[in-house]
Amino acid sequence: MHRAFSEPLAVLTGDRLIIMAFEVLARVGPQDATRANHLILSLDRRSGMPNGICAGQGWESEAEVDLEAYHRSKTGALFIAATQMGAIAAGHEPEP
Repeated sequence: MHRAFSEPLAVLTGDRLIIMAFEVLARVGPQDATRANHLILSLDRRSGMPNGICAGQGWESEAEVDLEAYHRSKTGALFIAATQMGAIAAGHEPEP
């Protein structure tokens, strides 16, 4: 997408998709409020600071990048969110 529409627009699209995920969870909340709350908190932890993709974005503005922290905060956070939220959605504990 970034090649077709520019990197800034691709970043904004990604940001919107994250917000949309919160919207989707909020809409299904009345069906199972406790589970929706756990899903929202999990998504929040992996998209915000200090261990989520926002932290990874922060690394991109640094002169020197700790690649391990960068990958853990971006790609790793998304994988963790996907697996933990899958477990939560299925009614299981998110860890281990």
